[in-house]
Amino acid sequence: MVVGEIAEAADFIVIGGGPGGYMAALRAAQLGADVLLVERGGPPYLGGTCLHVGCIPSKSLIELSRLCQSARTSAHRGLVADLVVDLAAFQQHRDDVVKRLCRGISALLRRRRVRVITGEAFFNRPDRIAVRHDNQVSFFDFHRAVIATGSRARQSDVLPVDGTRTLDSSGALALTSLPPRLSVVGGDYIGMEIATAFAALGSVVTVLHDGTPLFPGIDADLLSPVHRRLERLGVTVLPDSTVCGRDDDVLHARTPKGAVEVGTDVTVVSLGRQPNTDEIGLHLADVAVDTDGFISTDTQCLVRPGLAAVGDVTQGPALAHKAYAQALVAAESLCGRPASFQPYAIPVAIFTDPEIASVGMTAEQARDAGAGIQVVNFPLSALGRAATVNASDGFCRLVVDQEQDRILGAQIVAPQASDLIAEVGLAIEMAASPHDLAATVHAHPTMSEGLYEAASLAAGVPLHVP
Repeated sequence: MVVGEIAEAADFIVIGGGPGGYMAALRAAQLGADVLLVERGGPPYLGGTCLHVGCIPSKSLIELSRLCQSARTSAHRGLVADLVVDLAAFQQHRDDVVKRLCRGISALLRRRRVRVITGEAFFNRPDRIAVRHDNQVSFFDFHRAVIATGSRARQSDVLPVDGTRTLDSSGALALTSLPPRLSVVGGDYIGMEIATAFAALGSVVTVLHDGTPLFPGIDADLLSPVHRRLERLGVTVLPDSTVCGRDDDVLHARTPKGAVEVGTDVTVVSLGRQPNTDEIGLHLADVAVDTDGFISTDTQCLVRPGLAAVGDVTQGPALAHKAYAQALVAAESLCGRPASFQPYAIPVAIFTDPEIASVGMTAEQARDAGAGIQVVNFPLSALGRAATVNASDGFCRLVVDQEQDRILGAQIVAPQASDLIAEVGLAIEMAASPHDLAATVHAHPTMSEGLYEAASLAAGVPLHVP
């Protein structure tokens, strides 16, 4: 301890006010803990990256792009429209949505008597954090704590973000005018969502990515409808390309076919995310990280007794709903309740066009696990509701363990796949069989009938397929 370092006692500290952080704070407060939440941006930034510059802004832009594209391609359905895309007006709408949701989080925390302070937190010993704000430092000795500091966009050495012509995903979502030409460097799901949205809004889009596959971790056959949609939107994809630099409005790259020049007004660098674990003094808290900067936790989300970690600082996909689930487990574990994080049925949703969603095992994973499996696909082309929304390219897939007669996983490529996948997540959690799902009455006409039809197919009673 340095001279003058007087610490305030704290029962339960949460570092970070994003999805995992504020959810852990709320649950711990419900269980009787006296909670202190430290957020770098203070109360105006509660909700973190997801709410302010990630999930909510991106889905707002994607919804606008879908409305725009639907109107532009609906002449045969009786709608002829002359559209003007006003991103400045969109940004006002986005800000209104974000502020309203942020106020909601603040109100929930106040109601639970969670104390929120502004500042950057870092450990200076295993049971103490320092919080720096406005050139002042406060110290807190904690009994229990949760690390929920989230992640940030990976940077490119070749194309540093300058906030004007070279942007990260947050910068792209803040644009107030539509760029005539937009390039995306990187093939992760965030970059592809941005590419799809801006192409639908009217930008000429080029995607450049290295030898890694587009949409890492997603089965190739799920991507065929998405690739076909990208082609219809006029998106140019340059695989196995290495970006060498940029001169004004020209991006220089090497491809297997030689050097290429890509005209672009705005370049979005989307190379994945990295955990915010490098500047919070973890070594002083006796907390180790792996080579990628992730913190290892047990099934209770504990790093060690009295200390938990949740969300993007832990291994696994950087998903807000994963952080939510971990936060509840962490809070309950730290408050002495039995709890366990079981990531088997954590859904993945990608908001391209069409959407891609997956939960549980893929067919390959099930085979590798030694299960005797059955894989069934029901095409959207045979679904009435899909026809009414002009969306026949896609399918609903179930992966079934034939020996145990239960659903192991599902993959959906369809409009609203992100909503539909929750039904199969519940089926997996309940060890339901295809017969159970097929016996559940689904409203007609809805996209959810695709799952009913797939379950009927798996149960041996196909109805709307030969």
